[in-house]
Amino acid sequence: MYVIPREGTKVPDPVLHDFLPPEGRWVERTEHWVRVLRDQDAQEGSPPPEAEASATPAPEPVPDTPAEPAPEAVFTPPDADEENPA
Repeated sequence: MYVIPREGTKVPDPVLHDFLPPEGRWVERTEHWVRVLRDQDAQEGSPPPEAEASATPAPEPVPDTPAEPAPEAVFTPPDADEENPA
């Protein structure tokens, strides 16, 4: 759907981590954008002719997790002799 912010309003885009530009943007219909429309911070509209001609799919979201997993912690139990010295 194409979403246009209300004049003078900064509407955050959780996928691109920026604000919706004044001319609007194609976004995926998610709970976030439905809430923004319901709160009247933006409205669903038609893209300008040049945006319609060059419509590209929304970019992939930025992952919240690191690219490679953290190494697993290895537990080494203490020697029984060290735990209870004689």
